Amino acid sequence: MLDLANKAYAEDKPQATGFLDPRQRDVAEAVLRAVEGVRWLAVGGFPGAERRRLVIYPDYFPEEAVEAPLAAIEITGPGVRELRHGDILGAILGAGVERDQVGDIVLAGDRWQVLVTPQLAEFLCTHLRRAGRVEVSVHLIDPEQVEAPAARVKEIRATVASPRLDAVASLAFGTSRTKMARDIRAERVKVNWKVVSDPAAAVKEGDVLSMRGRGRAVVERLSGLTRKGRIGITLKRYF
Repeated sequence: MLDLANKAYAEDKPQATGFLDPRQRDVAEAVLRAVEGVRWLAVGGFPGAERRRLVIYPDYFPEEAVEAPLAAIEITGPGVRELRHGDILGAILGAGVERDQVGDIVLAGDRWQVLVTPQLAEFLCTHLRRAGRVEVSVHLIDPEQVEAPAARVKEIRATVASPRLDAVASLAFGTSRTKMARDIRAERVKVNWKVVSDPAAAVKEGDVLSMRGRGRAVVERLSGLTRKGRIGITLKRYF
């Protein structure tokens, strides 16, 4: 941890640990609190993730510029739903992978989703072909697509002047439209898992908005104009 902290400060570049469990993070953060000149973020792919990476960066570095060094894979195939968490983890580790390169493993319906380090994702897509006794297919997904278990959902009903991305996203993520426009231009916001950098981009019903570190929101409904000429909107925000 001290080496990473010194490197982050000396090279003016964020440095990341592997995935740590809660106890390991407690120890690591106790070390970092004694180091001057650095801050850190814990990123795991979704709120409530048990295993997270610590990203250490100089204290003068803007937090919003810190990238979450995460990737995600999805494992599918006949019989995959019957596999256990241990089968998936065992198959990954059996491919020669170190445990700290693997984050949370989530069963999402009839498929498994796994948070991993970016350098590991392509390797698993190429080399992981079996888990337990089941033949599997592995492909990359956006980390924002990982379905957090027992995610909290908040319904938001309001009105917007227009279905512009900056207006809808600022409502969804509880921030000002001006700040959201800056975040969009800085490519921190995705629509349907693709980066959109135009604050004026139109949003439609069914679109999924996601923002690094803030979860995601679904545009459930866009209704007709109110008496004041505004558009009614219903969002579902997932934490």
